Amino acid sequence: MFGKDRKLVPTRWSITATDDVVSKSLVEKIKEYQILDTSLVFSYNHLGNFFSVIIFPSRWMFEMQEAWYDEQGNVGFGSDFEDIKGLRHYPETAGAHFASRLAVSEYLVENKIQAAVMVLREIRPEYAVPVGVWQVREGVRMAMKQKPLEVPNFQEGLDIACKGLSIGKKEWLAHSKLYLAKKQKSISDFF
Repeated sequence: MFGKDRKLVPTRWSITATDDVVSKSLVEKIKEYQILDTSLVFSYNHLGNFFSVIIFPSRWMFEMQEAWYDEQGNVGFGSDFEDIKGLRHYPETAGAHFASRLAVSEYLVENKIQAAVMVLREIRPEYAVPVGVWQVREGVRMAMKQKPLEVPNFQEGLDIACKGLSIGKKEWLAHSKLYLAKKQKSISDFF
């Protein structure tokens, strides 16, 4: 900030912070909306990244999962989950969590609905030069602009979402905290 020609240049940290702050404010609005009454599946592929987004009826919950192949062909996973109380740790998926949460929360606010969301991102070997979390945000935004496939429940939505991915449903569920939280009964289930 010294000199006559001062410039502020956004870094990846400030971009991630912005995604986080803006999406948190949108989530506060989402918590007040009526819960979605059906399940929706969105998908989009670009730059060697395959995105599947499943939105289903529930109070706000969000999970971002990433899977990638290393040089030996082994699959690596990163997964982050938040519920109505928010994220309680720094995400394994780093800025991708906040970027995808922003894109999804924009869709929910635009449609004035509340839901639980699972974002699956499969990173294929053709994604040779990482270009930053902007492509996650824009990839999920593009997915949310596609015509969704309406399905009766989360399980069928997950089946459809995984059809376009090379990693199977069991592997995604093995890393999912949202799936465990979804199975937990709420107090209203007893009345």
